[in-house]
Amino acid sequence: MPSPPRIPRRLAFLPFVGSRAVAEGLVSWAMLRGPAWHRLLPDVYVHRNSLRTADHRL
Repeated sequence: MPSPPRIPRRLAFLPFVGSRAVAEGLVSWAMLRGPAWHRLLPDVYVHRNSLRTADHRL
């Protein structure tokens, strides 16, 4: 069984810009397309276990 993906602490709780996280080497585009991440807006992602509230969309 594969191990669960490693979630960088900086990305675990708040929304982030995907292209910036990829450029910094924190995640890959393939990881962002996986089940660990939820796309809020184009190029804006949040970890699936973080709270998804209306505040995130602001």
